[in-house]
Amino acid sequence: MADRIERRGEVVTGETLHLQSNDVIFECRMIDCELRIDRPRAATFLGSTFVNTTLKVTGTSTESWNGCFFDSCTFQGKYYSCLFGNTNDQYRFEAGLRTCDFTGATLNLCSFLNCTPDDLRLPGWPHATIFSPRTNAADFADLATDPVLASIHSSMGNTSTQVVAVIYNIPAYCKQSRQGILERWEVDKLFAKARANPEPPEPVISPDAIRALLQQKPYVFM
Repeated sequence: MADRIERRGEVVTGETLHLQSNDVIFECRMIDCELRIDRPRAATFLGSTFVNTTLKVTGTSTESWNGCFFDSCTFQGKYYSCLFGNTNDQYRFEAGLRTCDFTGATLNLCSFLNCTPDDLRLPGWPHATIFSPRTNAADFADLATDPVLASIHSSMGNTSTQVVAVIYNIPAYCKQSRQGILERWEVDKLFAKARANPEPPEPVISPDAIRALLQQKPYVFM
């Protein structure tokens, strides 16, 4: 078993680190490094700055990168429900992103804070990135006739105004949303029956139809 990695308050330059369970990067400055994260749910990154560094994960990362700043970094692998650039009063470093490349990553339900849209290189379809989700929630409402986009629209209204963008992997989001959509349909059928109304049609979950709808919105990148 490899020795546990714990780097605290260091400037680390030009190293390749293989991070696994319980490894920690705390208030460090990582420059020109490569981080290979073999156990992404267990490795901990807190209050650190990463410059021109590549981050590769195996499995799926659900890390929120609390208080971390990424400058000219490249992300590879799978990321789910991650917060990039989120601040945390517990750490003295300002979080954010600048000129980072996510085109080689798979992301779903990931949020970006403390950055500008021009500073993000994002993957295209089947990903869909919604910029300024809280601001654009009202305009997005006309797409809510689609059951999957209705779910996305509901979350947009509850998103913090500090969130610059949220990215979805549409096929993955359709898959995880399907059960809840069908359960709501069953409830709607019961209400319709109780009121002697026509039974609502079975919801259609189609990534291609979703893509066509999203193309109508200038604040959606695919």
